[in-house]
Amino acid sequence: MSKVSLRSMLFAPAAHERHAARALSGADGADAAILDLEDAVLPADKPAARAAVRRLLAGRAGGPSAWVRINAMTTPHAYEDLVAVVGPGLAGIVLPKVEAGTEVATADWLLGHLERLAGLPAGAIALMPSVETARGLSAVPAMACPRARRIMFGALDFSLDVGMAPVASREGVYWARAQLAVACRAAGLLPPIDTVFPDLQDAEGLAAEAAQARRLGFGGKACVHPRQVAVVHAAFAPTVQEVAQARRILEAFAAAGTGAIRVDGELVDEPVLARARQVLAQAGEAG
Repeated sequence: MSKVSLRSMLFAPAAHERHAARALSGADGADAAILDLEDAVLPADKPAARAAVRRLLAGRAGGPSAWVRINAMTTPHAYEDLVAVVGPGLAGIVLPKVEAGTEVATADWLLGHLERLAGLPAGAIALMPSVETARGLSAVPAMACPRARRIMFGALDFSLDVGMAPVASREGVYWARAQLAVACRAAGLLPPIDTVFPDLQDAEGLAAEAAQARRLGFGGKACVHPRQVAVVHAAFAPTVQEVAQARRILEAFAAAGTGAIRVDGELVDEPVLARARQVLAQAGEAG
C-alpha cells in the first residue's frame, strides 16, 4: 500500500512521456505522481499511453509513489487500463467518477486477480475512488474497503454535475468538500485529497484553497503543475504560530499533570490536547 502521507499528488498526462517521467522522478518534490490515462488522453492515444506507463513503471526505484488514473469503470477503457498498468512499481489506481460501491468492488476484485498474475502480494495496489458527482458524494460509505482507504474530490466535474456557477472562489463546492471530509471520517477512511486548482497563474488563490481544504479536514491536494507542489506543501504544514501554541499547550498540561487548564486564555482539555499533539506530528512530518 502507499504511504499514509499524501500532501501533494501531481498529475501528468501519460501520453506525454517526458512530463510523466519528470513527475515520477521526484524532481518537483510531490509525494505522489498520477499518470493520467483519462481526461488528458484522447481515445485514439490510449493504447500508446498505456504502453508508456508500462515503460515508465518498469524497474522504478525510489521517487514519489506512482499512481495511475484509469478511465471510469463505466467506460470500455477501464479493463484494458488495469490489465496494462498493474505490476511492480505501481502504488495505486485513481478511479474516476465513482458513483456506486459496486464500481469499487469490481475494481478491487479485478486488481486481486491481476496482482496474483503479476506476482504481487494481495492488496499491494491501493484504490482511490474520485467523487465527482452528487451521486458519488452520497455513495462514499459504500466505497470503503481495505484497498480503498482514501477518496479524491473532483470539483470541476462536481460543479458541472450539480449546475454550480464556476466562480473563482468556488463558493458552491465548500459544502460538498465539508460533507466529503465528514463522510470519509464516518466511513473510517483516511483524510481525502482535495481537487485540482486549474489556474496556474494564481498562486495566492491556490494557497487559500489548499489552506481551506486543510481546515476542513483534507489531508492533501492534487496538483496539475510542478510549481503548485511547494505552495500546497506550505498550506498543509502547520504554521509557526500553530506549532508554538501546540508546544505551550503540551508543556502547560505536563506541568499541571491532569484536568482542564488555561493556556493563552484558552481552556485546554483532552480534545485541545489531542489537537496539539496532531499539530506537532504534522510539523515533524513536514520537516
